[in-house]
Amino acid sequence: MFFYQGQTCPVCSRAFAPEDDIVSCPVCGAPHHRACWQQEGHCHFAADHGTDRQWQRQQPAPEGQAAAADEGPSEPALCPQCGAANPEYAEFCSRCGAPLPGKDWQSEPQPSQQHSYTPFTVPMFDPFGGVPPKQPIEDSTAEQLQPLIGINSQYYLPRFARMSATGRRTGWNWAGFFLPYSWLLYRKNMAAGATALLFFISEKIATALLMARCFAGSERFSSYAELYQALRQVLAGPQAVYLYLIAAFALCNLGIRVLCGLFGNRIYMDTILAKARRQREDPEGFPPADSLRGGGISLLLGSFSYFIVWMIEFFFTYF
Repeated sequence: MFFYQGQTCPVCSRAFAPEDDIVSCPVCGAPHHRACWQQEGHCHFAADHGTDRQWQRQQPAPEGQAAAADEGPSEPALCPQCGAANPEYAEFCSRCGAPLPGKDWQSEPQPSQQHSYTPFTVPMFDPFGGVPPKQPIEDSTAEQLQPLIGINSQYYLPRFARMSATGRRTGWNWAGFFLPYSWLLYRKNMAAGATALLFFISEKIATALLMARCFAGSERFSSYAELYQALRQVLAGPQAVYLYLIAAFALCNLGIRVLCGLFGNRIYMDTILAKARRQREDPEGFPPADSLRGGGISLLLGSFSYFIVWMIEFFFTYF
């Protein structure tokens, strides 16, 4: 910015331009055109030096001040180095370039809109996922179910509320599809989780035994060509029935996963609703969250069930 912008020469009363040859009084700092200074031979305000009438620099109106006036008064940011007035939220002085003191943000009005991203707020966490706490879900309310769900209640409560309102029993749960037994036991769906775990253990063992009968006497295959040739021999002989049984078990495996993906949320919802009823009937005798029959989750059950199935598959693969 031009240092003498908005200033006028006291001798000729012309506004200074960037290309003008300008000199300043060494006493008061009043600017003059060099020719005007030479014309008078001294500062135009020499008679006022050392008095209250001594020349002082007047700050030009900041750009956009007229538009800002329509929005209401604002306090200018004064430079601690040269005293120049700057726009309210300026970070550096427009006159000398010195950094300006930061604004006291805590004194500013803070918006209360939820999930707003501004310098005044941070995103807020809603454990109900937008569901009103008093909204009924079957014979319970969201605020009764939320503590029983625990972790990820913001994910399950909206789905429970939707199923309760529409009467639908299906949805989709990716955790239920990829790890049916682990997810069910992790969420303390004990009956459904134990049933799914028993099926997958049986399926792994049965598949391994059938594979051993199909390829009895065969060494490990070193290429897909050898495997393809062995499959052709099995399909051409009486051992083909074992291969068909393996395919049937694989289809059952996929079917259980799809069913758990579709109905997993409903199974979990029924489990939570049953726990809420028991809690209302006997609040003193309801088991704590860290017990298997309480609410919340069980990381131990979920990880242990996955480890069991993995160990069975590992054993039959490499031994």
